[in-house]
Amino acid sequence: MYISPEIVLEQVAGYAVGVAQLIPEIQNLADKNYHIAMVPYGPYFYTGILQAAGYLLLDDAKKKMIIISSQDEDAQNILVNGAPLDSFLGFQRENTPPILKQIASKIKGKVIEKPNQTTLDKVQLQLPFIKVISQTETIIHIGIGDKINATKITTFTQWVQKNRSAYNIVFLHNFNLSTDKKNEKINDQKLISDTMKKPTVNGHPLMKIFHQIAKNGNKKPEIVAYSNPQRL
Repeated sequence: MYISPEIVLEQVAGYAVGVAQLIPEIQNLADKNYHIAMVPYGPYFYTGILQAAGYLLLDDAKKKMIIISSQDEDAQNILVNGAPLDSFLGFQRENTPPILKQIASKIKGKVIEKPNQTTLDKVQLQLPFIKVISQTETIIHIGIGDKINATKITTFTQWVQKNRSAYNIVFLHNFNLSTDKKNEKINDQKLISDTMKKPTVNGHPLMKIFHQIAKNGNKKPEIVAYSNPQRL
């Protein structure tokens, strides 16, 4: 069955309306103008309201966005996604192959023209939310391998720091939450909070990068919303 892009956008708009009604009740977060968000990826049934919350709180004045996700194609590298984005949604890449190669060179990574479907899906699932909720026109998608060394983490973090004034920055990450129903809310929030404050030694480099950027910006991460689909 074919589902038109217009129907998908209508669905996303519904999530945006729903979360907009909730945000005034969450410590007036809507007035804080965030520049960095961590949002989940997956079927909208589980993640839609959370994605909408993340994008709705970002700085609307910024027209550019860096999306940072994990990638499993080259564990020891940082990959700049060179594949075209969905033309229906009107997004541009940043922008030409030479510019992408320049970015890859600065972060000690490389451009990949044909990412695997898993990597593509992570960013494609975000695009309708970005289109409906934000004013974003240009997107850079960068994938982080799970075995990149400390030097690459530092180089990449420094590059993001230099560009954060021009870009909203979105990390794509799913937390492994507990299935224990005893004190479930407290346990979930503690796990998320602890991981954001101090990533585990063996954790994914993505979390180390997130932690370092937040630390450099003197910002304390806040949990805006979450759900645990394992309990549905």
